[in-house]
Amino acid sequence: MNDRIITYQAQILKAGTPVPDGSYRVTASFYSDADGKTMLWRSTYVAEVRSGIANLNLGEVRNGTSSLPSLPLPEVGLDGPLYLGISVGRSVAEVGEEMKPLTRLTSSLNALSVADNYITKDKLNTSVII
Repeated sequence: MNDRIITYQAQILKAGTPVPDGSYRVTASFYSDADGKTMLWRSTYVAEVRSGIANLNLGEVRNGTSSLPSLPLPEVGLDGPLYLGISVGRSVAEVGEEMKPLTRLTSSLNALSVADNYITKDKLNTSVII
């Protein structure tokens, strides 16, 4: 099981209106720079869009459920500034153009690695810790 997954939700619009329900090809890429010159990771998904909303688990590897490639998040390299690029195809077969500007990922990604035991059992609701 791959525990290194980042959940991502997108609202997909065309001319300000949610796209029709259906399956869309969505490619997510991480870059170390805002210009998208240094790619760190890329993976492609089939997203089921409902009412213009798509939910993705970036880094989730699917075993044989799709002909599209899926890659786990790398073990290293995601510890500096990260920028997310998204492209959406109008169908599963179409590759869309990457949207600009890229989106900078902020503190929520840093929760993948907590330094100095900042989160401790004393600070959590221990009734739910096994």
